Formats: sequence, C-alpha cells, structure tokens
Amino acid sequence: MMKDRWVVILLIIGVGTLLVSVRYWAGYPYKKITKQVSNITTEEQANQILGYPDYIFYKNNIDYYISGYAYKERIIDYKVLVYVSPSSELLISAYDVIIYLYINDKGQVEDYFVGGS
Repeated sequence: MMKDRWVVILLIIGVGTLLVSVRYWAGYPYKKITKQVSNITTEEQANQILGYPDYIFYKNNIDYYISGYAYKERIIDYKVLVYVSPSSELLISAYDVIIYLYINDKGQVEDYFVGGS
C-alpha cells in the first residue's frame, strides 16, 4: 500500500515537471523573437532585418489591428509598421507571429509589440 502511494507521488511530480517544461518551451520562441525585435531601433533597420512590412498605418488610422492576431491597444503617434509572420534569418518563421513597430517622425522605433494569432 505504501509503495503505491510513492508511485503516485512520483508520477504526479514527473507529470508536473513535464508540464512546466512544455509551458517554458512553448513560450520560448516568442521571447526570442521579442528580444530580437527589441534591438531594432530605426525604420531602416526594421526593413533590412524584417523586410518590407505587410501593412503601414498612419496617425489618423484608429482601427489598425489585424483580425485574428494579438494586439496592444495604442494610439499611433506617427506611423506603425505591421509584419505578419515575417520570414527573416533572425526570426523563427515557423511560428505565426505579428509584429507592430511604432515609428516616430524621425524614423526611430518608439515602441513595439510581438504577439501571436
């Protein structure tokens, strides 16, 4: 009877450890992409690294969020570049991601958002 309890306890610990590992690795690509995007400082650099954006929205656009993807509610101060699942050497293109780069009037990245679908 005591042996059965230990087996159950060890099984619970093993499954718990596995679930924590899976959750970590499932979020890892987004963390890596977010870190890479955080290093982009200008619109020119963004175009070199990510290519041409899928969408460009300007200050007067209120509803600029792409349906089916995560977003950050934010007003556009000047311009936002939107990349949907960009293929880049730096990014993991197997993941369905969206990147919003908020650009100021000097061509500098003032904010960014990385999300999934």
